[in-house]
Amino acid sequence: MFTVFFVVASAKAAAGEATCACFGAARIAPAAMAAFDGLALVALAALKPRPRPASPRFLAAAAVFSLSAAVLATGVGLTSPSTAGGPHPPAELHLGVVKAGGTAQGVLRVPVVQNQSGRLAPPSVSCACLAVTQQVQEGGEEQTVLLSICLDLCSKPEFRGSLRIEVEGSWADGKQAYNCFVLCEVQ
Repeated sequence: MFTVFFVVASAKAAAGEATCACFGAARIAPAAMAAFDGLALVALAALKPRPRPASPRFLAAAAVFSLSAAVLATGVGLTSPSTAGGPHPPAELHLGVVKAGGTAQGVLRVPVVQNQSGRLAPPSVSCACLAVTQQVQEGGEEQTVLLSICLDLCSKPEFRGSLRIEVEGSWADGKQAYNCFVLCEVQ
């Protein structure tokens, strides 16, 4: 079973995929999963059922496996750069204070993960009150996307509080292009 997992995760890592989707919504880099599955294979190969007490080799292999399982469970160092919007940290657009039931607009330039398809799919937005248009900007060494953002709270005049809305952009081939957040305080 770990052999199949290792082969699939390695293939996804070689293809440059951002996540292996092994754990649903949890985003774990395929290279990290391949490393974990490889360690599991090595540990299983090194460990043979023995009726006697555990040998130092068994204990060492168990420790390595347990440590890798703990790292996997906590996610330390296992997310690929693109899970945070590619090799760049997620950009943020601060709209400041927005009047309850009001609107706000802003523009944000976001660096993107390069892709040969060159076409962006419609962005995914975590709140229906946010409209986003996007335009790929070529030039220089870094490709960017210009996002025009419109927040409309007219349908929610009673809402007050902090908003943190996630915007994710993907290329037409499904690979993640960028990730950013729109923040504001509604009063």
